Amino acid sequence: MPPGALQLLRSGAPQTWACKAIQISPETLESYRERAATKEEPFASFVREAEQAEAEYVLSRLRVLDADGVGAPTGDKRERGNGDVKWLLERLHPKDFALVTRNEVTGKDGAPFEPPRAGVIIMPPKDPE
Repeated sequence: MPPGALQLLRSGAPQTWACKAIQISPETLESYRERAATKEEPFASFVREAEQAEAEYVLSRLRVLDADGVGAPTGDKRERGNGDVKWLLERLHPKDFALVTRNEVTGKDGAPFEPPRAGVIIMPPKDPE
């Protein structure tokens, strides 16, 4: 991967934006991933480096959250606490960090929910004018 793209990924840029910045299409990136899956070089190395760059960003942010969790000072640039870091991680990597909610609907007293059955309304024919 071009060095500039790795730097962008290390700084937290999503892959699609890193691709735009270095002027390659997301389809090209997907093609590289497919070729890497067959262990074809230099594509396998490219994918490893890209994943490592993203991991470096995520791990650096997790260290911030961990320090905040044990009461470390937030520092000059982090007066607001860790909400901004959590927000970024949830949006950049939702599969790993977004809250998972599950909503279930039940009937009365927890019984299975039975949706109301809709009847058919037959409209009278329209009078010709």
